[in-house]
Amino acid sequence: SVLLGEPHSALGVDHPEPTPYQYSKAEADRHLQNLPLDWFILRPSLIYGPGGASTELFTRLANLPIVPLVAQGRQLIQPVHVDDVVATVLQCLYSQKTRQVINVVGPEQITFKQWLFRLRKLSGKKAALTASAPYALVHCFAFVLAPFFPLMSPDNLRMLQRGNTADVSSISGLIGRPPRVVP
Repeated sequence: SVLLGEPHSALGVDHPEPTPYQYSKAEADRHLQNLPLDWFILRPSLIYGPGGASTELFTRLANLPIVPLVAQGRQLIQPVHVDDVVATVLQCLYSQKTRQVINVVGPEQITFKQWLFRLRKLSGKKAALTASAPYALVHCFAFVLAPFFPLMSPDNLRMLQRGNTADVSSISGLIGRPPRVVP
């Protein structure tokens, strides 16, 4: 039998200064890796899928009259299509080669600003003005906003600022093809 640990681990768990979230994921990964079982650890990037909660949230953000950005939106992300996430999970169920850590990422690294503008274009909207706030200022506000907007937590901002990318070879090798480019 194959054990697929917690629904997911996280990219960045190996960062020298992990957030508490990443640290907890790294501890769970280490525990799973030490068990005498067949396992896979999936470390997903931002998952894209029409109708998905995060896609909807980022689409609403992208469709504002003025698109808000942290530090000019230069943070690198590597969105992965939900179909590739499903293909990854299915391959884990049937693969004979277990005990693998899989970076579940898309094929290209783009900036957060590019991501928002792609989502905006998918909604049929033209380019918009942006308003950028320095990371330090947004980080200060995050302490106040986090109880009302959990995605604005200081830890989430730290993870965004560091970027959310990884080598694509583990997912490509597992599913037997490169992952899809997200819109």
